[in-house]
Amino acid sequence: ADLFLERNAKNFYIGNALYHNNSIFSILGREGYQLSTFSILDNSDELNKLGSFGPDKPSNWLRKQTMERLYINPWLFNKFLKMFSGKERIPYLVKESINNIVLYNQEAEGNILKQLNYLSKTPSAVPHFTYSHFTIPHGPYSFDKDGDIKPFSLIEKEEMKAYLDQVIYCNKKIEEIVNLLTQDSLRKKIIIIQGDHGFRNFPPGIPPKTEYEV
Repeated sequence: ADLFLERNAKNFYIGNALYHNNSIFSILGREGYQLSTFSILDNSDELNKLGSFGPDKPSNWLRKQTMERLYINPWLFNKFLKMFSGKERIPYLVKESINNIVLYNQEAEGNILKQLNYLSKTPSAVPHFTYSHFTIPHGPYSFDKDGDIKPFSLIEKEEMKAYLDQVIYCNKKIEEIVNLLTQDSLRKKIIIIQGDHGFRNFPPGIPPKTEYEV
């Protein structure tokens, strides 16, 4: 089972196929539901914007076996810089990916608000299913606890705090979105809020039980 938890292109394509051909969407479609989705899995454009934070493309597997790996690995220059000067610098491509992740989460929220506005003008007899995917509180941790965009940090010891700050922000955002959805009393609604995992990057030697208690 651990093989299917690895972040690589093979597992991404398996997940992508399952997403586009899942039973829930098929059943709802047969029942007359209008479907609207916003997800990284909807098209390759959203995935490509993740850069080094997304699964590696198959085309890069061979390239990384050649000298071209110096070009396609945005962190490699940072390692040389730290080795010779003791300094670190976030690569431009990584900064660009982080900016895209911020925009993606903002667009995911915008999709919910757009659908809410649409449904308020649509007869309630027409059932509708809206799915919106967020990448937070998953890293990189681009928001603070108040939802303000903050600089990306390379300091590992700050990672747990950054994660918890984004959990606080997520809880506020969930409450805000749910309140907006429930203000519309013309439609009956089922609201499902689901996450996939918690904090993962614990230091070596931490007992598994401790990880589940955090």
